Amino acid sequence: MFENRGEAGRQLANELRRRELHHPLVLGASRGGLVVAAALARELGAEFDLVLSLKLHAPGEEHFAIGAVAEEGG
Repeated sequence: MFENRGEAGRQLANELRRRELHHPLVLGASRGGLVVAAALARELGAEFDLVLSLKLHAPGEEHFAIGAVAEEGG
């Protein structure tokens, strides 16, 4: 496991360094994914951007997602 989300991003960067990446772009999803993505981008020297989306919950089930809506409507 990971100490925190930043550590998860750093460990993922260590794994990805084994690959030949050309102009990597790291996209982070809101909430916890932003911390992982920011650490990953920083470690790789990659571009970083965020994806804004809204989880669509199943009726009466707060933690069960049935879809998502992104800022572009996708």
